[in-house]
Amino acid sequence: MKCEKLHKVLHFYYCISVAIKIARKHGEAESGINCNIFILKWLRKANKMNVFGKHAKSEMRWLRQYIEAQGPLFKHAELLIDNIYFTSMKLLRNEDR
Repeated sequence: MKCEKLHKVLHFYYCISVAIKIARKHGEAESGINCNIFILKWLRKANKMNVFGKHAKSEMRWLRQYIEAQGPLFKHAELLIDNIYFTSMKLLRNEDR
């Protein structure tokens, strides 16, 4: 993956991770189901507004489809997002060397 694309994807995962944490602090994403609903709404809105450009669109689509496929009882969406973010950070650091 090229560094530019990785930067864009990393920025996307950073933003969604921060958005989840802010929503949780305000009581909007406390349970697994509420968190999933928040994430799916956030993804739709970000996609509609074209906030992250073409590089993150496929990531957004994949994440939305993955969460929807897991069903309403899926409780690990935030953990998944954080893991992807930190893994991307490691890849980026390795490519910068």
